[in-house]
Amino acid sequence: ALLIAALLAALNGGTKARVRIVRPTRTVVEQVVTCTSLGTLEAEKEATVSSEVAGKIVRILHREGANVAGNDVIVRLDATELEAEIAVIENEIRAAELRKEQIQLDLNDARTLREKKIGSPHEEESLHKETEIQQAVINRHLANKELIKLRLSKTSVRPPFNGKVVELFVEEGEFVNIGSPLFRIMDGDSLLVRA
Repeated sequence: ALLIAALLAALNGGTKARVRIVRPTRTVVEQVVTCTSLGTLEAEKEATVSSEVAGKIVRILHREGANVAGNDVIVRLDATELEAEIAVIENEIRAAELRKEQIQLDLNDARTLREKKIGSPHEEESLHKETEIQQAVINRHLANKELIKLRLSKTSVRPPFNGKVVELFVEEGEFVNIGSPLFRIMDGDSLLVRA
């Protein structure tokens, strides 16, 4: 601003000139451009969603033409078998925990007997190893439970983004395998013209 004032003063022969400083502002300029061309209109985002687990389709919650959000369930597969597997594993975990508790009680008794010079240190060592084995069994069951829960979560199939269901490839009651296409979705908010 001072540089501009100095230049103006020099141009006016050394006389002072009034200078007004204005801050620049941003503005949006919209312009409609019309053109004629042959081409196709395509969605910028489009996806075919496939099943990640095998199973029977028990429910289709949104049909072709439905606008859906990324967290909406479109297709639900039968989860009965996976839910039963989780129940079995939970029972196995509880049984292993009870066995471990009993072994821990036996271990405490063995320590008491050893301290009284009645028990054997080998029995105490053996019970300690049994406790570790039961903990490993529990850990294995917990890991299997997490894997089944992951498969269970994939029985509710959601789209990867908000959009419109443009095509369904399955019907209720149909059995699908891993990789079977279920539906196609497109985001109609962003379109491309291909000439």
